[in-house]
Parts: sequence; C-alpha cells; structure tokens
Amino acid sequence: MEGIFINDMEISRFRTRDPDDVRLFFLPFSIVSIVHYVFERETRLWSDMKNTVIDYVNVIAEKYPYWNRIRGADHFMLACHGWVFSNTI
Repeated sequence: MEGIFINDMEISRFRTRDPDDVRLFFLPFSIVSIVHYVFERETRLWSDMKNTVIDYVNVIAEKYPYWNRIRGADHFMLACHGWVFSNTI
C-alpha cells in the first residue's frame, strides 16, 4: 500500500519541487523496508524500528530548513501499521 502511495505522489499533478509552493510535505518512508532490514523477529523488540523512525525525522529536520518553519507540523508520513504513530509522538 505505501509503495503505491509513494509512486502516486511522485507522478501526481499536485507535486511541486518548489518548497515555497508547498503546503504539506510528504516524508517518503517505507515501513515494509524497515521491517525487512531492521526488525529482529527473534527478539520482537520494536525499539530498533522506533529509533530508525526517530533518526529519519531528525535527519530531515537537520538537513532541510523547511522542516523548521513550523517544527514539522506540515510534514506527514504514511504507515499501514499502527506502531508508527504511537512510537514517534
């Protein structure tokens, strides 16, 4: 599901590459990839995935000045699983 959404965002007529024209920023982020590369099924600990999300958001905040206009309130990510919201807020 998230892959389809990310692709649709890439080809959307509403997409702009000018950050001054943006009202909402999408953070391309794949939960499927994190589960595949980060999640350790043996331990069933969510902490590594949680830290990956936190690190990702911190990199965006440090690298892109538009994050800091309103401290990321105009940014969003799509997650097909309920853990992201509870672990990033």
